[in-house]
This record gives sequence, structure tokens and C-alpha cells, in this order.
Amino acid sequence: RGDGDVAVRGNGVVAGHDPAARHEALRQSAIEHDGEGAREQLGPREGTTAQLARKVDSIVAEEAPEDPELYRRRSIEMAVWVIVCVALVYLLGFKVGAPVASIGFLLVSAREDWRIAGLYGFVVYAFFLLAVQTMFVIPLPPGLLAETFDLKSLDDYLIDPTIGDYLRPRFGLW
Repeated sequence: RGDGDVAVRGNGVVAGHDPAARHEALRQSAIEHDGEGAREQLGPREGTTAQLARKVDSIVAEEAPEDPELYRRRSIEMAVWVIVCVALVYLLGFKVGAPVASIGFLLVSAREDWRIAGLYGFVVYAFFLLAVQTMFVIPLPPGLLAETFDLKSLDDYLIDPTIGDYLRPRFGLW
């Protein structure tokens, strides 16, 4: 539902610039969530938006049921992602496996935008390439696939011909 630049989203987040409109949207969100009980608890229209938000949060927190099945499902999901990350690092090596696992998690589980996931994956790759391998001179294992095919690393054949030839002489990298 929108009111000018104010929107109450499904999770109760209120966005906008007009404090009075945000205040009223919070009230309406709580009333829609809890009905007359929220109307009685919130009282008359007084106080700051922050005070109202705290009241709304307390109303919603009182009603939030503890769902053991939800906690169990989330725990299993996180354990699976840890196993997937370890498996990808083992198969593809740190420099390729960690970014692939990060992008996969952000796209599938976190439902993040592909641009954000790609940027994050690039940052993870750059961290392992520049910080760990180049600056700290820590040799990273190439991964099972690269070792099986006697390759130096899965990314060397992509990075060396493109970026490596440019960066190596200028910065003395790898």
C-alpha cells in the first residue's frame, strides 16, 4: 500500500520521507497486523515515530510464534551451504570455489540481485588473488579438477591472458 512516497511492505518495513505519513503508516500496519488489540495498545496519535515503531515491534514480537520447524529448516539449510562451499573449494580451489559458492548462496538462498551477487563474487575472488596469494604469498591449492588435468589453476588460463599481462609488469604481481 502506498501513500505518496510511503510504503508498508509485507514485512512491516516503512519507507518514505514524510514523518507524519510514516507515523500513520506504522500505526495502520500494526492495526492491520493485530486488529483492535494494537489500536488499544498504541493509544492516541502521540509521541515520535521511533516511539511508535518500538511499540509496534513489541506488539509483533509478542505474537511471533516460535516455530521449531523453521529453526530446524534454517539450520539444515546453513549446514548444506557450508558443505557446498567446502566441496566447491575442494573441487575448484579457493580462488574459484569461494566466489562461486558466495554467488550461489546470494542468488539461491538470500535471493539477492545478480549484480550484487556478481560484485560480491568478484570481491571474494580479488581478495584471494591479491591479498592472500600475492601480498601474503600464501600458496592456495588449485583444486581437485585442476590437479586432475595438470593445470596450474582453473583461473590462470582466464586471468593471465586478460588481466595478468597488464597487471604483472606494472605492479610486480604474481
